[in-house]
Formats: sequence, C-alpha cells, structure tokens
Amino acid sequence: MEDNLKVSSPPYGQAGAGRVDRNHEVLVRPKERQETQEVVPPPAADSVQLSSQARELSKVKEVIAQSEADFRREKVVALQAQIAEGQYRVEGEALANSLLQSFLQESPPSNTA
Repeated sequence: MEDNLKVSSPPYGQAGAGRVDRNHEVLVRPKERQETQEVVPPPAADSVQLSSQARELSKVKEVIAQSEADFRREKVVALQAQIAEGQYRVEGEALANSLLQSFLQESPPSNTA
C-alpha cells in the first residue's frame, strides 16, 4: 500500500513555489526591519486633575446624598413605628393618584396616529 504514496513538490512557478520566499521574509527580514525602525517612547500615562470647584461640588453632592439618606431613614423609622402600633392607614384614592402622577411623569409621550 505504501508503494502508491509518492511525495513530490510542484515545479518552480506553480502553486506553493512562493512559500520559500515568504518564509525567507518572515525569518530573515524582521532583523532588517528592526535596524530601520525608529525608537518610539511609550505614551505618557493618562491623568486627570480636578479644579477646586469640581472637588467642592463633589463634596456638596456627597453631603446632599447623605442628608437624603438620613431623611429617608427617619421617615422609615416613623412609618415602622406607626405600623407596629397599628396606626398606619393607607388611603386608596391618595395612593392611586400618586401612582398615576408618578407613571405620567416617567412615561414618554405616546405617538398615536
């Protein structure tokens, strides 16, 4: 069965003949390219500098966020106390109106034709 197997290369100028030239460029030419390439310094690291106004604004935002959290915490504690004492009552109509207002403010206008 091995008698039928024959390995040969195609004659020069046919398919695959250019592989030697390409291999030569890949293996030998990079050395030549290294000699001609310019040395490029690495890019500088990015940096950000905030103005004093930006730092101050950031602090103000933090204070506001903290005060809102404190306010909500106080409100939650008060509601929990009302619920625990059985004094918390929900007015259905007020809840429905509040939900509708919230929905209408969040919804984009509909495009009905």
